[in-house]
Amino acid sequence: MPLWPAHRPAGTQLRRAPSRCSDRRYLVNAVACECPDHQKAGHVCKHVRAVRLYEQHEREIEQAFADVARCRSCGERTAGSSETFCPASRRRLAEAFDRLFGGSDFD
Repeated sequence: MPLWPAHRPAGTQLRRAPSRCSDRRYLVNAVACECPDHQKAGHVCKHVRAVRLYEQHEREIEQAFADVARCRSCGERTAGSSETFCPASRRRLAEAFDRLFGGSDFD
């Protein structure tokens, strides 16, 4: 009888992991695996560990890109990852520049 959990957490994806010793592929997610090591002994196998590491890496990449695409001044999303400030913040900065230095080269 397989040791698969009765419930899968929402958003959990099943993946296929290759066997090192044969041409077989196992279904695996961050909780359970079809491989003999997990099924017989209930250990957290290398396949489960690999999925956990992969999913953690994906979350870190998503967070890094989300942080890049935010305005440094107000935190609003910018049009692209290359823009540092949103349009409203750029306007405020240009107005402050005008007040301080008497003219803006940013228009």
